[in-house]
Amino acid sequence: MCPYAIPLSRRLDDVSPLLRIVSFSSNDEDAIVSAVRHEAELLVGPSSGVHLHETTLLVFDSAAVAKWDSLVRLSWKMQSDAIVAEGYGNLLQLVLFHPQAVHSTYATTGEEDAADFSIRSPFPTVHLLREEDVMRAVRGSEEAGGKMDLRGLPAKNKAKLRALGAQRCADKLAECYRN
Repeated sequence: MCPYAIPLSRRLDDVSPLLRIVSFSSNDEDAIVSAVRHEAELLVGPSSGVHLHETTLLVFDSAAVAKWDSLVRLSWKMQSDAIVAEGYGNLLQLVLFHPQAVHSTYATTGEEDAADFSIRSPFPTVHLLREEDVMRAVRGSEEAGGKMDLRGLPAKNKAKLRALGAQRCADKLAECYRN
């Protein structure tokens, strides 16, 4: 769904220099925040501007974030203690994904909204991105004549998933556990 993601058709070897994936299994919230802080430091890198990778996924196997609302609540502490307190507030973005993720806790229709799958993942995941990389990608899209129309991208992604239907999206997510 992300227009900047490397296509699945590319080999993992091509992706690995750009993407750092870290698994973490502690149930201690302070240890989780500390892991986010450590990964933020690595992602920001030294003042020389030399970066070892472009983005980080922290994938959690932890009861502390087993529920979507637990990850959301803990993300506030991640943002304040691991990002803002370290001076990275204007440098990094923190994006959450979770198997139970929903865009709004106020949606009480009783039916699952396929649009929620735009923020779902097989495991609770924190995605750390450098703001400069996101902005460079946006500028690159604009300079390329706007081939990637980023206006309304979230709404377009939600519409695409709704067209697939919640069951098809759920089946696709379930495939991740089988592979």
